[in-house]
Amino acid sequence: MRNKYLILLGLIALSSLSFANEQATRRNKRGMLRNSDELVGVDTYSFHEEERAKKKGAVGLVEIGMDTMMYERSLDEKNRIEPYLKFELFPLENSNFYIDGRTSYRHEYTTTEKRYNKTMVELYGGSIYRNGRFFLNYKFGIRHDELRHTKVQNSTTLRFIPKATYDFTERFGWYLKGALGHAKVQGDERDLKTKEFNLPFQNSDYVNKIETGLSYRLNGTKLSLGVVNKSDEEYAGENIKWSYLAKIDHNLYTTNTLQVRPYVWGFLNPEVKTGGNNNKTTIHNELGAMIGTRVIWNPRVDLSFTTDIVYIAQYKNVSNDGSGGGTGGGNISGGGSGSGSGNKPKPKVNSTPSSGNNKIKRAVEDSVIIRLGFKKYF
Repeated sequence: MRNKYLILLGLIALSSLSFANEQATRRNKRGMLRNSDELVGVDTYSFHEEERAKKKGAVGLVEIGMDTMMYERSLDEKNRIEPYLKFELFPLENSNFYIDGRTSYRHEYTTTEKRYNKTMVELYGGSIYRNGRFFLNYKFGIRHDELRHTKVQNSTTLRFIPKATYDFTERFGWYLKGALGHAKVQGDERDLKTKEFNLPFQNSDYVNKIETGLSYRLNGTKLSLGVVNKSDEEYAGENIKWSYLAKIDHNLYTTNTLQVRPYVWGFLNPEVKTGGNNNKTTIHNELGAMIGTRVIWNPRVDLSFTTDIVYIAQYKNVSNDGSGGGTGGGNISGGGSGSGSGNKPKPKVNSTPSSGNNKIKRAVEDSVIIRLGFKKYF
């Protein structure tokens, strides 16, 4: 099944490149979307990605990148490396309709063992719309995941992905982004004691992750307050129903070819549940901060290099509800669900006495994430 999805996405990408090369001579590439064109109610540079491509006069783009967690000090010290390939195509000359797809391969590991490999394939069709102070970007499509090692799991999700913003004034605005859809999941989970794959399951349910908030712009700085709602997924690595966010995004330096945008995010997760079945762990009042810098370099109008360097620190109150230790991690930076592997935690946290079997542990975790991306517009 995975190979079929990869072959299909590859054929679509090749067809898109061929079509884009044929059409590129019909369009003149204009400049980048100016910073003043970005509406207030936008929390990240990538919010206007498709609109930026249209303003370049591009027929499409191809992006190659890498998402890496170089270091994590946590209950299970997980690290990851995730290369990806993405394409985007505007097939109709006078239309905002677009097609995009993405495939990635995530390898997550600890200092002592491989945790899992995950293959993901996505394909969508969507459109962008702007009317004065209102901006809308939406797409419909399918996402397929295959997870191996500590879980054997396949999931297929029909998804609707909206992004919207509305400016009440020149400085104050609202934004919304996220995804919702219907997921079908099936597989087997590894038992902690026997290390055997058992507990077969099949689940089909509604899933969502929606973020909305308010933003205020002061010169080159955007201040945002937001809230995230996420549906519980029975066999997901972690379930965070509510998260509260505070963000600062500063446009430090901008020329026609270079942008430097440092940012700081703070977040509170009142309750995080990790693990599945007999290995449940609950994290209460998880506090975190994310400090990063994004650098966007456009050596030519049709080329773009992006680098993100991010440091994340989190404070956790953890209680074991089941028989084993759970995975750490309630951070919001990864953009995808984690594993439900339930690796045994390293003895790096201090325990405080409690009654019964419900032990409370307090931990400080931190990690460093580096993201690299290269885009070629056609």
